[in-house]
Amino acid sequence: DAGQGIVGISVLLNYAQIAGLVACGCILFACLLLVTLENSASIWLETWTSNFQNTTPESARRSLLIYVLLGIGAAFTGAMVTVQCARHGIKVSSALHNASLNRIVAATPAWLRNMPSGRL
Repeated sequence: DAGQGIVGISVLLNYAQIAGLVACGCILFACLLLVTLENSASIWLETWTSNFQNTTPESARRSLLIYVLLGIGAAFTGAMVTVQCARHGIKVSSALHNASLNRIVAATPAWLRNMPSGRL
């Protein structure tokens, strides 16, 4: 079967509609923020440590504080993305599976006889 394993655009749009377009947009924005914070922390660490010999104690404390804040921001954002993806994933999964079950239960016996059990 040529379509095996492919999720259609209608399913993805249905997913976004059930989850809410605003929620999907917020999750995508949070994922972008997470990547930005993680990359910023890595770049900051590389910049800070490459010039570590020429820093004063005050400058080192400031640099460490910036690195810690970027790390905490990335950890918090990652936790929020995980929670929101799980929350909306469960909501959408329940709605899509309930709709599928309702279609199968409402199907005619002739349709069920002609449909291979693996395609259900």
